[in-house]
Amino acid sequence: MIIPINKTIESLHAEDIFVEHRNITLHLFANILDVPRFDIHTLCETIQKNIGSANWKYIFICVSPYIDDLRNQRIESFYQWWSDHYTTVLISSR
Repeated sequence: MIIPINKTIESLHAEDIFVEHRNITLHLFANILDVPRFDIHTLCETIQKNIGSANWKYIFICVSPYIDDLRNQRIESFYQWWSDHYTTVLISSR
């Protein structure tokens, strides 16, 4: 089941991304993580509020064109936050 969430990052709440009875959750971030209008760590913490069992898998697909190093660093910070808190596997990078 695909549940689109059409909200700004600032208006996103933990209950917006809650899904019952799932064991794999796919988060797709296309051309948004590099936008400097919101705090990356706040987004990560909002998602973390719905992390369930250790047996569940969370897959993050994050894509964005290279604009500059500063904006690219935001995507790196997103990955680093998850890497600092959970076991992660980076499948591909720039």
